[in-house]
Amino acid sequence: INTMSRSVAMEMDLRLEAAALSEMAENTRDDPDFRVPDVDWDRTTHNVLTMEWIDGIALNDHKRLAEAQVDLPDLGR
Repeated sequence: INTMSRSVAMEMDLRLEAAALSEMAENTRDDPDFRVPDVDWDRTTHNVLTMEWIDGIALNDHKRLAEAQVDLPDLGR
């Protein structure tokens, strides 16, 4: 039980998620079609993950995607 408890506690540490986000941002920084929100490290703790807000259109909002003239096959690729 103690091992499981420690494992779950590590999985729930949002600082690890923030680090993974930062790594993903670094790995995709040269991809013009992919954007990872920046982590606000001053406001991120083990139980709070704070990232920048990025405006966008939800993938299931087909009407707004059509209005924005998004090429859906290209988006899917």
